[in-house]
Amino acid sequence: MLNGVYLDVKEPSGHYVVSTNGRILFSANSFSFDLKDSLILPNRKFLDWKGWWSEGTAQLSIKAPQKQKKGKIETELPGWLQFTTGPWTYVTRQIDGLYPNWKQVIPKETPALIIQIAKDENRFCSGGHRRDSRSGVFQFSHPP
Repeated sequence: MLNGVYLDVKEPSGHYVVSTNGRILFSANSFSFDLKDSLILPNRKFLDWKGWWSEGTAQLSIKAPQKQKKGKIETELPGWLQFTTGPWTYVTRQIDGLYPNWKQVIPKETPALIIQIAKDENRFCSGGHRRDSRSGVFQFSHPP
């Protein structure tokens, strides 16, 4: 189940929006957020309601987690998020903890497969095929 959306600002060249439902990972990196630290936006039923943000823009305000010291004990107070649009304002806690290392499941190199059909493209390819060792292109041929 989708629990939140991760705003990853670790790389200054491009920030990421990352989310997963446990089976599929989504990431997009064409963003530039005015954030100091990455954060997880929680998924809440109110935010799914179509009536709260019907058009225009919404504003996100962030209060970062803070450390509080009582005597010798130091605790961390959670951060808060405020979504505002039109007449609506919604305040919720940030999700505590670290987002999993989502980049580890993305392949470093994208494998490419190019299929080149020889001669008559309208006929079904059957028979032999070979791979060119220099270009990596598979070549299929059909019987004459």
